Amino acid sequence: MVDLSDLPLFDLAVARSARDTGIQLVLERAGNVFVDRACVLVESLHAGETLLAEQWRKTCVEHGVQPHHPNAWGGLTRALVSRGIICPTGQFSQATATKNHGHRYELWHVRHTTTHNTVDE
Repeated sequence: MVDLSDLPLFDLAVARSARDTGIQLVLERAGNVFVDRACVLVESLHAGETLLAEQWRKTCVEHGVQPHHPNAWGGLTRALVSRGIICPTGQFSQATATKNHGHRYELWHVRHTTTHNTVDE
């Protein structure tokens, strides 16, 4: 584990590296089942929509798809981008989740895909 006190206070490359390492660790612990099921849900239920990450998180929770740790939700966003399921819009909107205190977050567009994944209930 990295001791953050050893890192420089302001260094974008170091900051991104620490972020990427943390995301990779939490995704490895979350496992492929969570990521794969969540990606299928987002792709099949939100295709063509523009929304906040909290909206697909709500969809996943409603369908019983949850990670072992809350930090894995950020990793899911990375997985959705890397799989070409979502893309950033450059627009922002306020979150409605109480814990997010109305902060502004990026809006994502869920692409229409040619795959025909289905949601297992």
